[in-house]
Amino acid sequence: MATVLIPSSLKPLTQDNSDIVVEGETVLRCMQSLTLDYPQLAPYLFDDKGQLNRFINIYINDKDIRTLQGDKTTVSENDKLSILPSIAGG
Repeated sequence: MATVLIPSSLKPLTQDNSDIVVEGETVLRCMQSLTLDYPQLAPYLFDDKGQLNRFINIYINDKDIRTLQGDKTTVSENDKLSILPSIAGG
């Protein structure tokens, strides 16, 4: 089990929950578990091939999963997963 920290921009899709406990042994499995309970998050988290959207940054205990094993990064009990949507501007 891990806790996913939901950013304020996505909280309306989680019934305003900001911390959600999920099951999964990897980051990918945790995000899939999250979208089982909150399917409206799926288009924001996953692309049409079922891969994590490249415009979403996910951190595990303050470390970017891209510097670890990506979506295959192992998740342990009490880990915190943070979702950070990329912000574009100009």
